[in-house]
Amino acid sequence: MFSEHTLSEIRNRTDIVELISQYVQLKKSGQGMMGLCPFHGEKTPSFHVHPLRQIFRCFGCQKGGNVFTFLSLIEGLNFPETVRQLAKRCGTQIEEESHQRRVAPPSPPPRQLRLLEALELTTKYFHHLLKQNPEYGFARDYLCGRGISEKTIEQHKYPTS
Repeated sequence: MFSEHTLSEIRNRTDIVELISQYVQLKKSGQGMMGLCPFHGEKTPSFHVHPLRQIFRCFGCQKGGNVFTFLSLIEGLNFPETVRQLAKRCGTQIEEESHQRRVAPPSPPPRQLRLLEALELTTKYFHHLLKQNPEYGFARDYLCGRGISEKTIEQHKYPTS
């Protein structure tokens, strides 16, 4: 839906510390920032923000991610809503990839086609033996004893593609 270029630009232009600071009081801790997790109740800070890597992680509830993940979780937004809100916030033009570029599914490789043909021939051969060869009366009797009718045998004559 959204181009990778757009998503990358939004990630690069959005300061994760600035974004999270609107919801969580952060304090400097080494190279990162710490605060109380907004996703679960706690008294001791276990929520870490890494400005250089542009990620967050809570070691209490195990939630973590980037700017998209945080805004989505905190605001209860789906991914497209999150992208649009962050794009507006950082002034990024949204490029959407067209869904028109549908490509026909690839045809199976030649080896797989040969295997399918072999299975179809095998099915036809065994069906012929079951129906036409008197030596396979025991198989017909077995199927009949299992409640499989002649009609069912005919319906399952050949594989359906």
